[in-house]
Amino acid sequence: MKRGLQMTARNRPISQGYKPSVYLAGKIRKHCWRHQLISGLRDHSWGDGPLPQNSFTYIGPFFIGCDHGCFHNKNSHGNVAIRGDNLCHGRDSNTEFDAPHLEVATLCLEALVKADLVFCYVDAADCYGTLVEIGYALAQDVPLVVAFAPSIATSADNDFWFSCVKARWTLYGVSEYQLKNYLDEALRRYT
Repeated sequence: MKRGLQMTARNRPISQGYKPSVYLAGKIRKHCWRHQLISGLRDHSWGDGPLPQNSFTYIGPFFIGCDHGCFHNKNSHGNVAIRGDNLCHGRDSNTEFDAPHLEVATLCLEALVKADLVFCYVDAADCYGTLVEIGYALAQDVPLVVAFAPSIATSADNDFWFSCVKARWTLYGVSEYQLKNYLDEALRRYT
């Protein structure tokens, strides 16, 4: 290795123009909190590849933001059309967007492996996929930050404690409006 070569937190060489890769774990829903953090997310999909931002590159997850909520159903991860009528309002067909669960899970796990930072926002107690994302990120030794929305957990009362034990930073009582500042600080600290 060349002397003076800068490395990321995951021991990857930093080249000129390098931007860390960020995965935003958390429950996906209509009017998702990610839209406040990621410019251009609404019109981007997995097939479009990573989404460059000012100080980092967003690598997932991506979901369908048709603004009708057609894919934001229970067990859909914002990608899977589950209802009997699979037509999105205003579209002739949504078969190009109908991603099976296995494909969605595979895309998410592949993105987690590539991440330089996983920033997780827990705003619902039934975030089962998020817990898998946390575990997978930790198994890959990806720096992890976990932020809890108000009333989900506190430092004294945290049923998610197992998910936080190896996190680099755990935050409590975080509103959606505070996420950008915490993400920026996490990028400074851990990438």
